[in-house]
Amino acid sequence: ATTLSNLAMVHMALGEYEEAKDCLQRTQKIRSRVYGKTHPLVASTLTNLASVVYTMGDLKNAMTLNEQALEIQKACYPDAHPLVAITLKNMAMIENARGNLDKAKSLYERVLTMEELVYGELHPAVASTLNNLADTVLEQGETAKAAVLFQRAMETNEIVFGKDHPDIARNLNNLGRTFKEMGDYDG
Repeated sequence: ATTLSNLAMVHMALGEYEEAKDCLQRTQKIRSRVYGKTHPLVASTLTNLASVVYTMGDLKNAMTLNEQALEIQKACYPDAHPLVAITLKNMAMIENARGNLDKAKSLYERVLTMEELVYGELHPAVASTLNNLADTVLEQGETAKAAVLFQRAMETNEIVFGKDHPDIARNLNNLGRTFKEMGDYDG
């Protein structure tokens, strides 16, 4: 099953999504049979499969797979666990793609709380979630809140990676886009 899962990741990297999906479906069946349907490896396989079908544009199936994985993770891990946060972040991305911005925002806020508890405020995962949350609130028209979140993401990345890291360019672009929406051309 591990080899199939690894092969799926190779197919995914090559853009061969149907092949990746097939490998992961086979992996999921094997792991469910060998370990039981509530094993963490089954949850991991489900989140990987969700990622593949999300990339293929099947948002409904991606959400269902993430929900199944989350149920297993909740039974296996404490409330604030990095794998739970990742699954919730994936679900937030799906809700955002569906246009369910309130649900996405709520999930991102939940993830942010978890990540800050698990990692502390100065961690790349926290910066990523701040950026995603900022994108969502910007789409909702909350430009001032988005600017604060984008600024926090950039400050976190500067501390973690330094000012010359590529993520800083993305952060600056997001801030510039937000200031433009606000009509603040001086930033």
